[in-house]
Amino acid sequence: MEPFGEYSLGFYSVEFSQDGREIVAGCNKNSIYVYDLEANKPILCIQAHKDDVNTVTYADESCHLMYSGSDDHTCKVWDRRCLTSVTRPAGVLVGHLEGITFIDSRGDGRYFISNGKDQTIKLWDIRKMSSTTTASKAKGQRIPTYSWDYRWMDYPGVGKDHKHPNDHSLMTYRGHRVLRTLIRCYFSPVFTTGQKYIYTGSHDGCVYIFDIVS
Repeated sequence: MEPFGEYSLGFYSVEFSQDGREIVAGCNKNSIYVYDLEANKPILCIQAHKDDVNTVTYADESCHLMYSGSDDHTCKVWDRRCLTSVTRPAGVLVGHLEGITFIDSRGDGRYFISNGKDQTIKLWDIRKMSSTTTASKAKGQRIPTYSWDYRWMDYPGVGKDHKHPNDHSLMTYRGHRVLRTLIRCYFSPVFTTGQKYIYTGSHDGCVYIFDIVS
């Protein structure tokens, strides 16, 4: 499938469904695709964000809910049972000041974490999500913006400790460096750790582990 012309469609994130029948993918055309592997064709295309979709994942094994993160700084929740020809997210979660590089679901359809180019990991509860209209309002406060490219520049906002005025996240974790590539983050295994930790790579060559319980 080449809906935008040869070589123009690039995918940044691909994940299998729990039953192995589908894959969900995020691309550089601001869109999310769901592919039926048995039918060998796309069954859903969502014009999801205002910029590249760097990461997308299923919320749980049911595959009804999906989470996406974009260079437009937002995380969105999608309920496939409610999607129509005019696709709108079930909700939006704001708090990152820069683009989102990766999302990992806890697998319970409620919590997920995201890595951002603002050099933070955020923990989210989708019960705190807002509508698109509400999320876009900044209560008259200015959100800082910088002209930079994470692929070859250092983040100019490091150490300034800005916070989004409508931050929906439960917790923010700092210390690692999200530069040069789409750095990932994950919950620790449920059977050995009870998912009490978050771990992430970093541009400085280290692995950072955060205790989300304490």
